Amino acid sequence: IYYYTWLIVSLVFAPCFFLAGVPYKNRTFTLKDYPKLLKILILYIIMPLITIYTAILYIYFIKIIITWQWPQGLVSHLVLWYSVITAAVLFFIYPFIENNSWAKTFMRIFPKVLIPLIVMMFFSIGIRIRAYGVTENRYYVVILGLWVFLIMLYFSTFKKLKNIILPMSLAIIILISTFGPFSSYSISKYSQNKRFTNILSKNSMISEGEIIPNSNISTEDKNQISSILSYFNNKHSLSDIKYLPKNFKIQNIDSVFGFSYIENEYNSLSYYTYFNNYEDRIPLEIKDYDYLIDSEILNTNNSSANELNAEFIPESGIVKITRNGDEL
Repeated sequence: IYYYTWLIVSLVFAPCFFLAGVPYKNRTFTLKDYPKLLKILILYIIMPLITIYTAILYIYFIKIIITWQWPQGLVSHLVLWYSVITAAVLFFIYPFIENNSWAKTFMRIFPKVLIPLIVMMFFSIGIRIRAYGVTENRYYVVILGLWVFLIMLYFSTFKKLKNIILPMSLAIIILISTFGPFSSYSISKYSQNKRFTNILSKNSMISEGEIIPNSNISTEDKNQISSILSYFNNKHSLSDIKYLPKNFKIQNIDSVFGFSYIENEYNSLSYYTYFNNYEDRIPLEIKDYDYLIDSEILNTNNSSANELNAEFIPESGIVKITRNGDEL
């Protein structure tokens, strides 16, 4: 429901809201129409912050190039949203570049400055895609990065700019990525299916369109297969995977593939929660017992009250109670 709500808002209400502010055919946009608060916010707060962030990114990327140690998935997050925001800033400052030297300098320099950073982002995401295939998140990193890259090329090479190019091209990108054979869902399913088929073929696990169990494949390939199954189970449907038997469930992986399902590190963690209702306290019957000790000691290992001391021993699961050093 959240996905479809986002589609309605982004494809129906957002374009209508934007087009409502477009001047009529015979009316031009003037600087008098530009909100003064927005102008101050962009020129004197957002643009200086972008400048500082850009300098930090260049220093960080120089370090990456020198050490040649690429952080997993971090480069895309550092560059993508920053570059999208920068593109939006260029769009908003365009009306007054002739009257403001700071805006004119920013418009002239930043498109060229941003291009090497986007290339670095493409290199980084390319490493991830080569290793793990395309997912929806990686798809949007690539397609948004490509859009920003082309916009920056446009701003860098053309002297007579048309600002409407930016929102129009973004609308086309959104349309392509949402519907049809080149959408994020279609490309991701195709990529992960191809990755799945390649792993099975490498381990001779496909014969006449059916999967042959093989328990002797590498742990890495077992992890990869489990990861792909988990991806389709969470994002799409297991029926979208080629070669799987009808009505396949994750629980059937042992009989179909010959090995057990391997959860990734995040999903394998166990989380425990508890809730205490302190409002409705009721008397607790402890007849035939001498003491009542809060079970919080199971977490803290020991607890003391007056002359009594309670200690929990995890190895044996025993709660040891002593009084003045003597075990009770």
